[in-house]
Parts: sequence; C-alpha cells; structure tokens
Amino acid sequence: MQAVMAAAQQQQEEAANAKRQAAERFEVGDKVWLSMANYKSPRPCKKLDWLHHKYTVTKIINSHVVELDVRGSIYRRFHVDLLRRAHQDPAPGQKVDDAQPPPIQDEDGEDLWDVDEILCARWKKRGRGQFRQALVRWTGYANPTWEPVEWLQGTIAMKAFEDKYGPIQANDGPRESFEKSTSAQESRRPRLNRRGEGGNVTGCARLGGPGCTGSGGSCLGGRTGPAPRARSCENIL
Repeated sequence: MQAVMAAAQQQQEEAANAKRQAAERFEVGDKVWLSMANYKSPRPCKKLDWLHHKYTVTKIINSHVVELDVRGSIYRRFHVDLLRRAHQDPAPGQKVDDAQPPPIQDEDGEDLWDVDEILCARWKKRGRGQFRQALVRWTGYANPTWEPVEWLQGTIAMKAFEDKYGPIQANDGPRESFEKSTSAQESRRPRLNRRGEGGNVTGCARLGGPGCTGSGGSCLGGRTGPAPRARSCENIL
C-alpha cells in the first residue's frame, strides 16, 4: 500500500512540474518591474500594475526569491513570479520614459510622487512680488513641471541640486538651456496644508503630482479627484 501511495505521489509531482515554467533567473543589478497587485492602487485595471514600479535587484536569495532596493518599511524580498525584467535605458534619440505611474500611498493614505531631479530654478512674478520656482523632472513622466521651491525643501533632489550649483535661492543652474529645450508645464496645484508641508531628514516632501491642472486636481491619465502630492525621498516605497 505504501509503495502504491508513493508511486501516486511521484506521478502527481511529475505532472505538476511538467505544467510549471522555469523561474526566470535574475542577477544583481538587473532592472525589474514589480507587480503591485497586493498593494492599494488607484487604477481600475490590475493588469496595469505591472508597469507601476521599477527597481534594481540588490541580492539573490535563491532561485525563486530576490531582494530589491525598495524603500521604507516594506519587506524587500520578493518571489520572482512578481517580477518582470525591465528594458534598459533607451539609447540617445529614443522615446523618453512617459509611463506616467500613479502615486504610491504612505501609511496615512497620502498620495506620494517621485521627484527624479531638480533641473534648474527661476524667479516668477506673483502679484507685485515674485517667488522662486524649480523645474522638476518626475520619475516616469516625460515633461517636467515648475514647482514652488519651498515645497522641495529638505528633499534629496534639492540637496543634489545645491551640491552642484549652490543655494537654490541664488543659483538658477542651467535655466536658459532647459527653458528652450523642454515643454515644462506650469504648476497650478493648491498649496500644501499644514500636514503636508516641509520635509524630514530623509528628504520627504509632499506636493501636487505631475501633470495636474486646476485646483480641482484633474491629472494626467484621465484621473480626477483631489490633487495628489509628491515626494523625493528614500524611506518610502
């Protein structure tokens, strides 16, 4: 009887293995898309969640589990079934990344957007005075937007800009070249409330997300509702 049961079990294992596909093998440094199917998403279609977040493989745990450079308190190890290999950066002249990913939500349910880089700065007239703006390149968005400098204080992007060009209040960076070569949009988003102002030691900042127009928060990709916010930090996914 035991021999019969063992033979049946072996047949079941062989049948199951025949249906399984070999797990894709990743290496440290590979760029991958992480499926966000298990995370809250504003998109109505789960299939689009494959394109939401791109990360780098930092460690190989075993043939089926790798570690990614996710940030914050999120567990960093993921099964390879949740990953898809991402194409490398396009060659010069190819289309700029414009995947327009939705925001990531923090523990309070606030929408957070990735600030990839501050390109330059300028003075902008407002009433009888003027205020300082920064040209922001957003992660996953082709077109940069102008944002109030105070919304970016304490961020990693701000530190990188000032390390290169000096204090942003007194240095524009390569403003003229960017103003001529980009189709930057004016930010028309509402001001931050007290809860969202400023940043912390890791460089978090919340502000209007990329591509929003009007105080009602009508945003890129046809998404409507309250205007989202943004971030440039390393301690949040």
